[in-house]
Amino acid sequence: MKTTSRSPGFWSLSALLAATALGLVTSSQAFAADPIKIGVIAEEVGAVVPEIVTWESNGKDAQSVDYSRLTALLIEATKQQQAMIRAQQRQIRAEQKQIRGQQASLTQLTKEMAVIKTALHAPSSDPGVLTASRSQPASR
Repeated sequence: MKTTSRSPGFWSLSALLAATALGLVTSSQAFAADPIKIGVIAEEVGAVVPEIVTWESNGKDAQSVDYSRLTALLIEATKQQQAMIRAQQRQIRAEQKQIRGQQASLTQLTKEMAVIKTALHAPSSDPGVLTASRSQPASR
């Protein structure tokens, strides 16, 4: 028997998300103790991770999923998802910092513009200085 080692990241989060989770409510006496069964569609899991699915002799139809092995893959997928969340949180913090800097710049520019407007509209005792009111053409 040949054993192939694969890193836990071999099965990606997106690949595992391709499997459809199901809830099945049964009324059979065989399931009276646990009438709600939850699982995945074995063929969908088998398309992504055939190693954890038991197949019919025809190799096409799935019989069952080994959930103990699926759990290990889901733990790795959760780790991948958490890493993505942490990266997004870092990006959000960096963008928030950039926004705060831009807001501070905008506030400073608004103050400077107010000073310039005040200076333009203030009467000046120096005849060489044009103000907004003096630079207007005279009415005829």
